[in-house]
Amino acid sequence: MSGPARCVAQIRLNLERLGDMTTLEDQKSVLQVEIAMELAKSATIPVHDIRDMQGEVGKVTIERDTTADGKLVIDSFLDMPAGSELQDRVFSFAARYIMQF
Repeated sequence: MSGPARCVAQIRLNLERLGDMTTLEDQKSVLQVEIAMELAKSATIPVHDIRDMQGEVGKVTIERDTTADGKLVIDSFLDMPAGSELQDRVFSFAARYIMQF
């Protein structure tokens, strides 16, 4: 296969102290796509370069942490151009998105 070199980054965000999450299951499918879109924007990559933990394109995996109330875990894989730096972009995304949550 030819083309530009790509790297795969695995991202895990642990969100805590979110309070009542009783409506999470109702909103989960929408949030999976919305969070992927925001993450793509922050990482300056197309949303189709983001996959959830099952390999579905354009989504992230969202799970409640059963060990603590009000804690959410967001996982995803990002296909990035080789040599890309992602850390500052993810922190920027997390800070912006958590303020909306």
